Amino acid sequence: RLSKAFNNANSMQSCRCVDVYMRLLNLFLGHLTVENAFLLESVRQLAHRLVVCLDSELLPILPSLMSGLAAVSTDLDSMNHLLILSHQIVAKFKKECLRSGVDFGAILASAARLSVETEPTPALRAQ
Repeated sequence: RLSKAFNNANSMQSCRCVDVYMRLLNLFLGHLTVENAFLLESVRQLAHRLVVCLDSELLPILPSLMSGLAAVSTDLDSMNHLLILSHQIVAKFKKECLRSGVDFGAILASAARLSVETEPTPALRAQ
């Protein structure tokens, strides 16, 4: 929740704390495994906030971020949230996503495969 303190007037860049948040994200990603899937929601929330708060500083970590989240998104709900994050990233970075190294096609293919193989949860049916 610390990232909520930042906005356009009081940015992470102006407070010189971009490096701290990037190191935290890398630390969390390094421990995000199927066995530690309980970290998924927190890492995804941090990623959403960093997309809002950062600019090009986030681009180098996007491939490891998205592949790490995709590897642990093993149910429809978590895959749905990953697609929402993907949309947010593409909406913000647009053409830069093409050069980012993120395989959004693979993420979409995984989501499609998972949707065929899995019965939706009540929460997803309600959407």
